[in-house]
Amino acid sequence: MRRIGEEFAARRRIVGLTQQTLADLAGVSRSGVQSIEYGLGTVKFATVVEVAQVLGLTMLPAGTTRR
Repeated sequence: MRRIGEEFAARRRIVGLTQQTLADLAGVSRSGVQSIEYGLGTVKFATVVEVAQVLGLTMLPAGTTRR
């Protein structure tokens, strides 16, 4: 989960969003965004997907590549 969080945080900074703005756009709490970014295992998968969509990221199963 930590690697995903690092990728999300980097992408959030690239697109110029605060954690709160990202949370508002994704319809989740700021603590949910923080949990993802800090690699805590207490966040629901649906929350991860919502945040990924706002960031323009695609979730793929481990070991697969995008074509």
